[in-house]
Amino acid sequence: MRLRITVSRFEILKTAISGIGNFLSGSILYALSPGVPALAILGASSNTVTNCRVDTPAGHGVVLSTGSDRNAVSASTLTSAGTGYGLRISGAYNTVSASRIR
Repeated sequence: MRLRITVSRFEILKTAISGIGNFLSGSILYALSPGVPALAILGASSNTVTNCRVDTPAGHGVVLSTGSDRNAVSASTLTSAGTGYGLRISGAYNTVSASRIR
């Protein structure tokens, strides 16, 4: 059985996605703790993040871990106010388009 989750237009604190085919749209994601990503996609594939704002005070805004392949991030703003990256990708064949990464 394949589980798909759709999240749209929410304000979310610290999120992890695993599995296949999840869709996150029009949401604000943030982490309050330094070193914790606002969004972590962990060994998950074929997920979509679109029209989202992601903020973290330090560390990475979004992390696509090893094994997180063929995910798409589009029309989003990914921000790390501290020492990390707005987006850190370790997986393969991921697509980022029309997004602002700081």
